[in-house]
Amino acid sequence: MYIIYMRHGAAEPESDAVENRDRRLTDKGIRGAGKTADMLRHFLKGNRLTIFTSPYRRTKQTAEIAAEICGGSIQAADELLQSAWGPIAAHCITGDGPILLVGHQPFLQSYLMIVAGAAVKFAPASAAVVDYDPEWRQGRLIGYLSPDLKKLRKR
Repeated sequence: MYIIYMRHGAAEPESDAVENRDRRLTDKGIRGAGKTADMLRHFLKGNRLTIFTSPYRRTKQTAEIAAEICGGSIQAADELLQSAWGPIAAHCITGDGPILLVGHQPFLQSYLMIVAGAAVKFAPASAAVVDYDPEWRQGRLIGYLSPDLKKLRKR
């Protein structure tokens, strides 16, 4: 099964006027999330996602863009606001279909290190794809997608 870790798109800056949890995606963040979701759609070849998102507005917006482009259902997961992988695995790793976890740095980086022993600095709206074995509770990083990615070419 695939677990896809996706960082929310670029968001408005923190300010006294807007609480951190209420920060919205910028236009650039919306476009970036859309580009990455479109790459995921091609990768998934029609398989629908089960999407878990932190309760923050920018992650919900990113999850909605991914659901619209890739297809899938969205569920809130407060567990995505902390670095411990155990509660996330217990709540989110069910079934055998692809799972998208939309969250924040540095938590996503921590999950990826625990599950796949890989380190990636998640840019806004980027995603890491892990081929995950639920029986062994381990996986391997097989791809990193970023809205800055242009075109892949085969040699």
